Amino acid sequence: MNFLLLLILLISPLQTSSKSRPDSLKSQLTILRIDSLRVSTMLELAKYYYAFDQDSALYYTDQVLSITSKNNLLQFRANALNIAGVSLLIKSEFESSLQNHLKALKIRETLPDSIGIMESYLNIGNIYYRTGEATKGAASYKTALSVAEKINHERGMSLLFNNLGSFYFDRWQENKSQEDLEEASNYLENSREIKEKLKDSVSLIHTYNLLSELYIETGKIEKGEDLLHKALSISEKRQDIESRIALLMRFSSLNQDRKNYREAMRYTKEAYPLALSIGSSYQINLVTKEISLLAKAMNNYKEAYEFLEINAANSDSLFNEARQKIRDELFIQFETEKKDLENEKLLKEQLFSELESQRKNEILIVMIILAMILLLFVFTLRRTNVKLKSANKEISDSHQKFEAQNSQIQMQSETLTERNIELNKANKFRDKLFSIISHDLRTPFNSLQGSLSLWAEGDLSKQEMDSIVILIKKETLNAFTMLQNLLSWARVQIGSDQLIVSSFSLEELVQENIVLFEFEAHDKNLLLENNIKEDIFWNTDRDRLNFIIRNILKNAIKFTPKGGKIKLLATADCLIIQDTGIGMTEAQIEHLYGANQYTTSGTEGESGTGIGFMLSRDFAQSIGAKIKVISEVGKRTEFTICFEE
Repeated sequence: MNFLLLLILLISPLQTSSKSRPDSLKSQLTILRIDSLRVSTMLELAKYYYAFDQDSALYYTDQVLSITSKNNLLQFRANALNIAGVSLLIKSEFESSLQNHLKALKIRETLPDSIGIMESYLNIGNIYYRTGEATKGAASYKTALSVAEKINHERGMSLLFNNLGSFYFDRWQENKSQEDLEEASNYLENSREIKEKLKDSVSLIHTYNLLSELYIETGKIEKGEDLLHKALSISEKRQDIESRIALLMRFSSLNQDRKNYREAMRYTKEAYPLALSIGSSYQINLVTKEISLLAKAMNNYKEAYEFLEINAANSDSLFNEARQKIRDELFIQFETEKKDLENEKLLKEQLFSELESQRKNEILIVMIILAMILLLFVFTLRRTNVKLKSANKEISDSHQKFEAQNSQIQMQSETLTERNIELNKANKFRDKLFSIISHDLRTPFNSLQGSLSLWAEGDLSKQEMDSIVILIKKETLNAFTMLQNLLSWARVQIGSDQLIVSSFSLEELVQENIVLFEFEAHDKNLLLENNIKEDIFWNTDRDRLNFIIRNILKNAIKFTPKGGKIKLLATADCLIIQDTGIGMTEAQIEHLYGANQYTTSGTEGESGTGIGFMLSRDFAQSIGAKIKVISEVGKRTEFTICFEE
């Protein structure tokens, strides 16, 4: 089941935030001083942002939590925790999301807030569903449903019926149990009945979509397609372009399954101008890819190529849209604050001008009546001087405030510069990532595509087909290993993989790797020697060090001829891996330390992914270590992993 659809079903109907006035809400925040009004406005902003800019939503919920920690605004605090939990779930930060929803549930149970309790259990079910614990998710949905039925909350009941129907439908797809099919059908029909009664057309589209899938998969094709047409009709009446695109693509998929490519192309091309009209790079990317594949299936290679080019252009646009939005918002915020400061300065200058004018008038009056009342003149002059001192003090205070605000603007400018630097780093990381993918993944997948095409044509002998299968297995393994290594490296580059430092026996860790490669070593008649003392313990991230040892040991086996020897030694700070392999030239060692991945075939034709040592270098740097290489061509190679002092 499409989880994004599930999340929209569960959250949107229970929130009432406006999506059309974020600027107005931000302006209100600058003048509101009452805590309850401020947190209410911040929650509206968080509700506006959570679906497409989770970081902004979390910024406002953090503000609400900070304010409500000092008073008794428990309802606002629970709502902030709920929105934060949903935002974190969208960002796939599941543990933090669950903690927020549990805190919200605890507050709502003390109030008590039945609708809030229902909402919390519903969102907790989402987290379990998203993390693969579908059974626990369904249990949470059922708890929420019991609350909804108790208070007769029909909208909540319709959503929970929908999600429980999805749960049992997924189970039926796995085990084909008649009981699960009946449960799925009952829940979805109940959801449909309530939504039709409430005329909840937006949510009804999704229920029709799920029911149509159930009917089609159980052979009730005509009934399923009728529901899809109803959903499409609703989306057209509501001018819900995104739902129309999704449903048109569903019709296209059904026709593709029937090999009716012409009809599938008709639906897909109907979706294309809709995607262009909303300017969504994601939707354009999805539709153009499908058109290209259909054109290829219909042997229209010119059109396939044209839409493939459109698809490629939109891929880059999709990557940059979110970053450009951050730049634009920071710039607007900077300009707004700058303008506010300028206005305040003008007001102070006007006040000073008015006071100066008043002073002149008073002096003139005093001079006219000086001859008549000297005492009154002295009194008036003294009063005027007092006002002038007060005005001068206000101007001085305003000047100091202005200087402080200028300093704040400077700090914000520096922050903006730092953000731009971070964005440049992100772009460089993206370019490097794409470079690795295009360099290492293109070759095995091209090879796989060619091999499968030959196989599909059926012109090969059994012996040739057996060779093709071996080649496919080899290329698939290389691509899988490449993706695993690439994912590990990417997590380190973006900082999502934190160091986990522990104390462990180096001898035991090395022995684990020797056992891991025992079969490969036996295949080449290699001797693996673990000469590390049992009393050597290292204190670092065990998993990252394990990756480094595993990679270097695998390469040693790869480049050591049959009958060779690989020996591992260690001191308190260094681990040494020696082999009697084919060795490397100075140029090869330089390539090894270069910015790009480097790989060669082993002594028995073994292939590699090309990024193993690059990953090992990054992991070593992340734990404060360095990898040194000494090698003699045709004799030996020695890798040393040492911690820097």
